[in-house]
Amino acid sequence: PVTTTVTQTAAPAITTITLNWFPGPESDAVVPIVDWWNKYMTPKTGVKVELTLFGRAEHFEKVASLLLAKSPEPDIVWMAYTVGRVYEHLEPLDEWFANPEVYPYSLDHYVKAALDAFRVNGKLYGIPTDMNTSLLMYRKDLIPEPPKTLDEMVEMARKFTKKYNPASQTDYGFAIQGKNIWFNSYFWVDLYVSYGGVPFEPGREVEFVESLDSPTAIKVLDIYVTMYKEGLSPPDSVDYEYAETNAALAAGKVAMALQWNAALGELRDPNKAPLVYDKIGAAPVPGKDGPGRSEIHVHGPGLNKYSKKKEAAFKWLAFMTTFKFQMEYLKNGGFTGSTAILYNPIAQKIRTEIPELADIYRDGWAMTTHAQLIPLHDILTRNINSALVGTKTPEEALKDAKKEMLELLKKS
Repeated sequence: PVTTTVTQTAAPAITTITLNWFPGPESDAVVPIVDWWNKYMTPKTGVKVELTLFGRAEHFEKVASLLLAKSPEPDIVWMAYTVGRVYEHLEPLDEWFANPEVYPYSLDHYVKAALDAFRVNGKLYGIPTDMNTSLLMYRKDLIPEPPKTLDEMVEMARKFTKKYNPASQTDYGFAIQGKNIWFNSYFWVDLYVSYGGVPFEPGREVEFVESLDSPTAIKVLDIYVTMYKEGLSPPDSVDYEYAETNAALAAGKVAMALQWNAALGELRDPNKAPLVYDKIGAAPVPGKDGPGRSEIHVHGPGLNKYSKKKEAAFKWLAFMTTFKFQMEYLKNGGFTGSTAILYNPIAQKIRTEIPELADIYRDGWAMTTHAQLIPLHDILTRNINSALVGTKTPEEALKDAKKEMLELLKKS
């Protein structure tokens, strides 16, 4: 008789890693994937994932304080555009991803700007699981073909402002987000870059600031200010940010606005925007001679430099770059930086806005990751607001912004 010996492979020892995520829709999207991993992949990989959340309001300060204290946990931390403040306490990921023994996949499917938005001094410190940008939102029932150039946008805004066209179905043609809050300057920056200006990208901060008093920058701000002064935007739009702009679009008060892509979900919800939910289109930011380019900013996980379980944590981090993770995360409400998802027919049916956004993301540029990102934008927004309300000319505002921003860059 033939005797067969069955050799049983011992299950790997289990290492539990702590995964930090942003509480809310983002954590709701990752929880089912963590559960799937722990059920099916933990026995194979020896890695169990334990989710840890902080409060939404204090998340980033909590992460920063733990990293500054050199805490070994969480092993993986969820970050954003403020990565430049904490990168010295994160593990550079380039060598990990370049090692085929621990990373048999590829990062080539990511939008370039999405990865660049997690680079500091050329090194990669995170994976973009959530991606955001700004775009032109418009009333597609009134404007069958959205404006492709800045000049066309101004002309269209005038056409849909009752002051200049009493037959207009909207009171104003455009909504400027003019409130003095740091991130509002990005809408002007997108117009400036799309008109031929220098992108405010990682590594190009000084070049961008040096260009702020250029003829191109002054012209674009002059157009922006003129739109407001001539009444193409509501008089109170100098106090507009995200919520007020959405409200103006939802009420049918304005025909167009530059807005964050997250607003699409709200404006196309019949419960939140019953007047316009089926009438809102999305297009690239208008440029000089054709459609322009928008900034990309990202959120996502990075590896704690002080983690005592880096090898185990990287197994999960590597998994998050796969099609499996990206598609499941999208189904659950996340929004990925992967072109494999953005141009996937199934994904485009799940999230109907993807066909409008895919090319905008593909062609976008990365938001700066400078440690002083927020103070720099705060200076720029304050001066743009001064030009809008008339206390400075566009030229004065940009010269003042340039001077103050350069001083800050020299100190940091």
